[in-house]
Amino acid sequence: MTAPRGFVVSAAGTYDEPGNARYVEAATRLLNRLANHGRVASLVMAEATKFYPHRLVMVVPDTAGCSTWKRNAHARPFRVGSTDIGAVITYTPKCWSFEGVYDARAVLLHEIVHAARYILGVWAQSAAISNYPNAEEFHAVTLANVYRSEQNLSLRLGYSFGDPAFIPLYNAAGSTAPATSGSAAAASGTASPQGPFTVRSGGTGNVTPFNPETEIVPRPTIAAMRAFSGHFARHHPLVATSLRARPIRPLLEDVAGLPWDDVPFNPFRAVIHGT
Repeated sequence: MTAPRGFVVSAAGTYDEPGNARYVEAATRLLNRLANHGRVASLVMAEATKFYPHRLVMVVPDTAGCSTWKRNAHARPFRVGSTDIGAVITYTPKCWSFEGVYDARAVLLHEIVHAARYILGVWAQSAAISNYPNAEEFHAVTLANVYRSEQNLSLRLGYSFGDPAFIPLYNAAGSTAPATSGSAAAASGTASPQGPFTVRSGGTGNVTPFNPETEIVPRPTIAAMRAFSGHFARHHPLVATSLRARPIRPLLEDVAGLPWDDVPFNPFRAVIHGT
């Protein structure tokens, strides 16, 4: 099995040869799954490798152990001396599960968005925006959420302290929290009420039912997510602003062209085509 064109996967120097082989197989399998299932990820990956062979996307393991708050996925520019090689993603497949907020494919796609934005020359490590730490995290979370909706996965409701834009979608869905393992609710296969969606403000520690693992359960309808796409774009003018950035505009226009029935959360489509 080989990685998609423009991606180089290696754990050499981090793991022994059997460990390197296992890592390469696992990461390559995920990359190919992204490339071959649905349109959103394949569009992002094509832009990330647009300048191959002059720019590469390296995928290497994170050497830290898996934990709840250090999730072993990061992206950054990759230079050797003064030579710009492209971008490097540190990502450890075993730290992630399938389905839910921390789906292994969606997390990897989030990092590929970062890599693509750097390689296209629109990387913007701005100050905090709303409840996102910077513009890069806003764009990566938003595009990964478009992918999540295409793949019938839970949306990620913002970043560390939650995005207030999701409140109407969350509350309208009458969301419940997934039962925790080992609880009576889990044993019976039921979920406990989550209550109204609220968010923490600036890390002050306010009591809130929201946390980064919160999911909207049951999943909102296609119609609800389509309508929410317009609300999200109006709440975040950065969606429309990003469509005016020439290097990345072709990618976002392609994403905007995907049908609502296939990609029900698509604020880029809402801006260009309306809801």
